[in-house]
Amino acid sequence: MNFKNLILLSFFFISLWHYVTVLERFLEIIKVGFFSKLFGFSKQDTTEADVEPIEYNGYLIYPEPKAEGGQFRIAGRICKQFDDEVKTHVFVRSDLLSSKADAESFMINKAQMFIDQTGDKMFG
Repeated sequence: MNFKNLILLSFFFISLWHYVTVLERFLEIIKVGFFSKLFGFSKQDTTEADVEPIEYNGYLIYPEPKAEGGQFRIAGRICKQFDDEVKTHVFVRSDLLSSKADAESFMINKAQMFIDQTGDKMFG
């Protein structure tokens, strides 16, 4: 085997390895995406412990934007302690913003307005 054939053979295996790697990644994305949507799993779910609450007039606001298609949906929780029980209102809006920080900030502002307008009636 001469040097030229050795070079061509090495390029062939490198190209083959590259295509196999790309194909494996593609199949992994499809599999994970398909099964997660089918069974309702999501890698990007935010757990309650990950979020630092903002205190406002006795309420705790947890901004928890949801990643959707490269953008972030405004979402979160509003909680308040009543005697020995914590009541929670889940807050989800239709707005989508391009950055997570903007979605968190917007959620806090909207939650404060919602608290001022509805008070404890939100727990209903």
